[in-house]
Amino acid sequence: MKNHIFRGLPVKSLLALSFWGLFATSSQATVIDFEDPNIAANNYFTSSSYNGFDFTSAHAHTIADPTEGTCNNCAANGTQYILSEIATVVTMTQTGGGAFSLQQFDVSEPRTYATILNTSVIQVIATFVGGGTSTESFMLDGILPDGPSGDLADFETFFLSSAFTNLASVTFRGLDIYGDIGGWALDNIVVNTSAVPEPGMLGLFGLSLVLLGFRKRRIA
Repeated sequence: MKNHIFRGLPVKSLLALSFWGLFATSSQATVIDFEDPNIAANNYFTSSSYNGFDFTSAHAHTIADPTEGTCNNCAANGTQYILSEIATVVTMTQTGGGAFSLQQFDVSEPRTYATILNTSVIQVIATFVGGGTSTESFMLDGILPDGPSGDLADFETFFLSSAFTNLASVTFRGLDIYGDIGGWALDNIVVNTSAVPEPGMLGLFGLSLVLLGFRKRRIA
């Protein structure tokens, strides 16, 4: 007698379906866009959280209005972003811990003029779960931003290699033309986070294993 369940679906097919579903839900893409209607126009922070990730720095800002106050003629893309300008780096980790991968990000020189020189190279430093680091560097185009009223596309998009997976943290560091830490603006970080499979999918996978074992015993 043929062993079929779920209206004629073979056990092996059910097992394959549940196995696919289990791993299809194992990761999910997130865009960290720094959008938060509750922050001030140019909010200074040393630690802040956005889209499920914590960001720490000795001195950074969330820029909501590139024309406000001291941020006259800052980089603009129509959305909020973070800006690091006081010779500091910014480090991101997943809130509550957990591994993630980094796919891409947008970056710009922060403004037309500044006491800290604009970044010419952005370094992305990954720390892996279990130890070890990897660094990738990206050269900016050197075109200074012209603010929200200008015609230039202030931000550039950069893509990370496939090595940037299973990460515990990522640090962004900008270097000016002299190799010193420079100012930069960061937005739209695309990450993939590990997700817990749905309980129903876990149950289906377990049921498939039990039925497959029962079938093998009957055949034996």
